[in-house]
Amino acid sequence: MSEDRLLATADCRCAPVGGWQSVGSSVVTPVSDPFHPLYLDESDLRAEVSRAAAVCGQCRACVSRCDVFPRLFELLDRSVPAGETPSSFTPAEQDHAVGACFDCGLCAVGCPEGPGLREDPIQIPLLMARARQVAQRSVSAPTAQRMVSGLRRLSTAIVAPFATRTRFSTWFRQRPDASVAAVDVTVSLFPTCHVEHHDPDLGRDLVAIYERVGIGCSLPEGLQCCGAPQLDAGDIDGFVELG
Repeated sequence: MSEDRLLATADCRCAPVGGWQSVGSSVVTPVSDPFHPLYLDESDLRAEVSRAAAVCGQCRACVSRCDVFPRLFELLDRSVPAGETPSSFTPAEQDHAVGACFDCGLCAVGCPEGPGLREDPIQIPLLMARARQVAQRSVSAPTAQRMVSGLRRLSTAIVAPFATRTRFSTWFRQRPDASVAAVDVTVSLFPTCHVEHHDPDLGRDLVAIYERVGIGCSLPEGLQCCGAPQLDAGDIDGFVELG
């Protein structure tokens, strides 16, 4: 995989796939590419978490946005002397901070250390996703965590067909031909799993708005889940299988 390919980050900016290889004399680990050979390496992940913690500890702009950063800074202040890199930031302390993340993405909003603002940017949403994926793949992951993950996948498979009476795609294909007076343009709709299964009314409203202003709608054939839930849960094999 080419080092200079681009991968869109959580906030729609871009970073080189494979991460940032070096900055001066400091080795900077990759955080974005699930297929990089070091992506699931726990020691490499720990090094990147420590690097991010050191940078975030100097900034603290997002301390009020979620529970991750107060926990992180409390641990840093207690265990790391002022001005030093948190090399003594233990795996348990890292896991304590990472465990508070529920992927809201607020840390990426206005981050002064993010992509485009420094040569070796901090990308906390991608780093948190990577940490969850490494934990999921780790043989040392708690048995209860693996059991809960398995039950979640099983329950999703059982409940999904009954999550809504009519999927968006079913409604779209069964509806009467739209009476659009003058179609200036036709757009293809990609409903996502959320609209398809959980909130088809959102898609219906969008179609109604489009058709009211003279925009025709089509639905591509063969759409399937992009695999984001599997990737977020650390099930990279499942993600690859879907892709």
